[in-house]
Amino acid sequence: MSRVYNTGDGTILSCSTNGRPDTTNYGGPVGRLTPETLIESVSEVLDIAQIAIVNFTGGIDGASSANAGSDRFLNISMDAHKRLCSPDSDIVGAIMIHGTNTLADTVFGVDLTLNCSKPFVTTGSMRPNSALSADGPSNFYDAVRTAIHPEARDRGALIAMNDHLVSAFYATKTNEGFDADLLYSAAKNGAKGIVIMGVGPGALSMAAFEAAEDLYSQGVITVASFRPISSGVLRGEKALIQLQLVLGAGYDFKGIQKLFEGEVRKAVYNDATAFFNGTVL
Repeated sequence: MSRVYNTGDGTILSCSTNGRPDTTNYGGPVGRLTPETLIESVSEVLDIAQIAIVNFTGGIDGASSANAGSDRFLNISMDAHKRLCSPDSDIVGAIMIHGTNTLADTVFGVDLTLNCSKPFVTTGSMRPNSALSADGPSNFYDAVRTAIHPEARDRGALIAMNDHLVSAFYATKTNEGFDADLLYSAAKNGAKGIVIMGVGPGALSMAAFEAAEDLYSQGVITVASFRPISSGVLRGEKALIQLQLVLGAGYDFKGIQKLFEGEVRKAVYNDATAFFNGTVL
């Protein structure tokens, strides 16, 4: 059996009301698919797997995945650990359907926190289900096919898109900007850590640099992430998730610095369970 996590958002479940050639003006509840109707449209998946559906919509079915917070990946990871990773589980793998705006962020969080050998595969689409060239059905089929394959075990979370499989640890989509006022505003509103993505080789404006130094003196941890290749796989959005986890696990500045310069997964598996506290957020 495979388990499908429905986040309730994303182009993969969307349909346009302007006809099949339209691939830009879509969204909202009109004509929107459900996981059940998506499976009906890709009935071939039932030839290779039995599927159970779990909804993590938060009551905002059809909303943009930009609304997703850290509670999403934590809740999905905890549920997957309980259902997928228990010794007596008959579930061979899990598939998550998700909007691509924050798909890479959510699955990266799952990758860091789900300590399980079974496949966890996520997918979405760039074109609505109503489009002439809809990519959602084939992406979903590939995700199911991957989740049930023995060779997908022990590979961490994966993304199935466009006839390719990508490790969640290496995938990314977008970057965001900021200014010094946002740094102070974040700290004022209780942020215990801030991730900054600088320009070029990670450079900050003088105002932003001074603000980062000032906030560090107040105990707010600041992580710098570079835009170009020198940032490696840990771009800003992933550094944010990693920082949330290590702060939640109780690490101090030196411990956080060591983890960011080394391997965080082992430490997160051992210590961040205190962050979950055994309950769904």
